[in-house]
Amino acid sequence: MPQQPVDPHQLIDQVTESLRATSEEVVPWFIEQMPLMYFQDTSPEDQLVHMRAIIAARASGRPIELTLRSEDGSECTSMRPLDYPGVLAELVSELPEDQPLRTAKIHTASDGSLVIDTFEFGETPRFDAQNPAQREKLESTVQYAAEHLPEWDPEEVRDYFHRCSGDYVLTLTPLRMCSHWRLFQEVTGTDGTAVALEKEKADVNLSRIVVAASNASRRSMLERVAQLLSCSSINIHRAYLDTVDDGENGSTSILGFVVQNKDGHAIDPDGTVWDNVRRELLRIKWVDAAAIDLDRRHPQLDLTSAELIIALCSLTHQVLVKRNPYAFTMDRIRRLAETNIEIATTITDLMKQRFNPAHPLPDSDFWTSVRRLKQRINDETDLEDARTILDCMLDAVAATLKTNLYLEDRYALSMRIDPQFMDTEQRPAIPFGVFFVHGRGFNGFHVRFRDIARGGVRVVVTRGLAQFNAETERLYDEAYGLAFAQQMKNKDIPEGGSKAAVLLHPRSKVGRSTKAFVDSILDLITPDPATRSLVVDRLGHEELLYFGPDENVTPRLIDWIVDRAEYRGYQMPTALMSSKPGAGINHKEYGVTSEGVCVFLDVGLRALGIDPATDSFSIKMTGGPDGDVGGNAIRILIRDYGERVRFVGVADGSGCAECTEGLDHGELLRLMEASLPIIEYDPSRLGPSGSVTGVDSPDGVRLRNTMHNRIVADAFVPCGGRPSTIHEGNWQDFLLEDGRPSSRLIVEGANLFLTPEARLALGEAGSLIFKDSSAN
Repeated sequence: MPQQPVDPHQLIDQVTESLRATSEEVVPWFIEQMPLMYFQDTSPEDQLVHMRAIIAARASGRPIELTLRSEDGSECTSMRPLDYPGVLAELVSELPEDQPLRTAKIHTASDGSLVIDTFEFGETPRFDAQNPAQREKLESTVQYAAEHLPEWDPEEVRDYFHRCSGDYVLTLTPLRMCSHWRLFQEVTGTDGTAVALEKEKADVNLSRIVVAASNASRRSMLERVAQLLSCSSINIHRAYLDTVDDGENGSTSILGFVVQNKDGHAIDPDGTVWDNVRRELLRIKWVDAAAIDLDRRHPQLDLTSAELIIALCSLTHQVLVKRNPYAFTMDRIRRLAETNIEIATTITDLMKQRFNPAHPLPDSDFWTSVRRLKQRINDETDLEDARTILDCMLDAVAATLKTNLYLEDRYALSMRIDPQFMDTEQRPAIPFGVFFVHGRGFNGFHVRFRDIARGGVRVVVTRGLAQFNAETERLYDEAYGLAFAQQMKNKDIPEGGSKAAVLLHPRSKVGRSTKAFVDSILDLITPDPATRSLVVDRLGHEELLYFGPDENVTPRLIDWIVDRAEYRGYQMPTALMSSKPGAGINHKEYGVTSEGVCVFLDVGLRALGIDPATDSFSIKMTGGPDGDVGGNAIRILIRDYGERVRFVGVADGSGCAECTEGLDHGELLRLMEASLPIIEYDPSRLGPSGSVTGVDSPDGVRLRNTMHNRIVADAFVPCGGRPSTIHEGNWQDFLLEDGRPSSRLIVEGANLFLTPEARLALGEAGSLIFKDSSAN
């Protein structure tokens, strides 16, 4: 039976001797094997911590798999016993997302038996000219640039240093600083990416890859680049990242990687591997996560093929969901395409060949390949739904008339589609033109019913995956329906109707996605010769598009779109986007649409026997005080009717406010003028029955989503909200217990809020309804 040791001194001696023996083995090895950059990047105190941890692991006979965290959580160090492609991507994916990643320092032992990755979180102090070490680095860089890079004058060197962090300037040599400045010059003032491959002078078997990405998250870029290099069998030995301030344009993330190819040698700058990696690095910021994951799961794919598969699945979904929304969900379409990855890849290869600007596949050869591939799908695919999906993906390729696939610096994948491809029984009218854009965290359509047509760009922001999945099923229908409604409204003028709808994943950014959507369409319509040389045109005629602002398109984005169109050589850049600050008529400023809505409301009230000039009346609205139509409708109604108008309910994306006595006019106007949502309503300005509820409250979403049904008012004016909110399956919810409508008058200030079936049913139930294409 084991006995407890009786002599602690003997045990201490044994442990001490074991640790000493291990130390004598580990310390010389550690000093010899760890790269010089590790000792430059790591403080002596941290070096000692790392060696203690390694010695303890070695002495206990355990593998070196350790994670060390600082007490304040600002630093995390991971130690792994093996270096292999993909280890960095794995580590970054496990990092906390609630803290900004400041720096990442990856160091690999020369024999590959140890990797030490240190990640620092929080914001980095800026360059301080009063710091002697930083000031000395500045002056040495000025001297170096004067000799080796004379176009970088001393004032510009100083300006660049003041854009950087102190740690960044201390880490880099003047040579590296010059290299980074060159890359920064390529992307400053833009949203682009620049890439460089350099020799590593300290070791001929190593290369250095540097990526400068404008307005990109450091953490996201680190994970994406690490994943891409892993899929290309490129091993990362060291990595670093930092951010350079780019003034009004935002910031530029700079990432550096010391790497080897899979054979342990430097990357050949003239080889196929680097050619492919360079092109994919230029686009990695803009690629959807689903494509990156698909590429990771299937090493035989390149990133472009993975992107095409995901894009074709998304486009196919908009057609097949109308046949069977249960069999053809987005997830199932992707899953079945991946199950048949070889055929799916063959479809993307055919698209690449058809639109390869160097050697575009002739039509006769293309259609021969289509017939053969259709037969292969039929012969090799067992599941009928899978055959339907693959056939539809192939039809989508055949229906593509132009694409920006071969533009190296494209922000997303855009395709000009034959409108017949999108035709279903539920979409009886055939549009003149359809553009589809697939990008990072978004899909979008632009639909127009005449060659010359105008309509807004609507950016749909979702709060969670459930809403995102629901909105995905009707994305094309939203653009189609809104464009058709605009076409009806424009029946007496030369311009036809159009609309763009861009659906964002819950984690996507409005600015980045809107820029990618618009710029990718510009790829297909700009007359710029350099761009046109890379776009195979199977449409055969030029196209002019005209946009306008809609939901979530800010004045700053409007300016960006016009400036970008001019930069891209578009024929009439100022005409591309309406409501430009300082030019044209800004809908939100002048309330043009809302004036018309309020006229119809006045006529409708009089038809019900309510004279708004003398009688009080009650209103409930969807679309908040910060909205274009809703905010101006509030202002106009108060202007024209004063205290006679009583707002008993207002709902928008943030929540809802309800008050039987009527919401305070002054407070509503304050919100409207400050462009604030209804959740910012001051509760102290409510009447006895009033309440303000945000969507983050326990019952907030339900109350917001049912306000238009629950609240009784003389008139309901939907000035915002999702299409088909009231439809054939729920229109009865608008009725009171006795079967009467909760509002006798509905003036549709928002397009498509009611479906035709719901409009007919509510009309028969007793509501007087002014349709959207008339009212707004």
